[in-house]
Amino acid sequence: MALPTPLLQPSTWRTLGLFQTTLYIGVSALFMISPLTGAASLGIHPSTPTEESINHKAMLFLGIRDISVAVPIVLYAMQGKNKEMGMLITAWTVVFGVDTWVAGSEGAAVGGLIGGTVFNLFVGLGLWGC
Repeated sequence: MALPTPLLQPSTWRTLGLFQTTLYIGVSALFMISPLTGAASLGIHPSTPTEESINHKAMLFLGIRDISVAVPIVLYAMQGKNKEMGMLITAWTVVFGVDTWVAGSEGAAVGGLIGGTVFNLFVGLGLWGC
């Protein structure tokens, strides 16, 4: 499953993995601090107080979901466990794919989600191969 040849040094892969994790945390913060902005990036525009309440809860869910994967990745990095980081980041590519599919063409962040999915897979497979 890993990349066939080592393209970068293990420490560089680890740095890329931590960079990716920083993006997870940043997106989490956006969703939790500004749920309406986070929702708009996914093509969701609540128009009633009830929809805004539901949106707020959904964005909190998405935010904590990303933090829940970021924490073990950081812990693996601190322990020098590149393969474990890689497996978790590679598995998280499925989440990126589903987010992209759900956002569809209405989401302002679809381009970023597609790029993030590809980068996520690249970094995950690179770490997995260390």
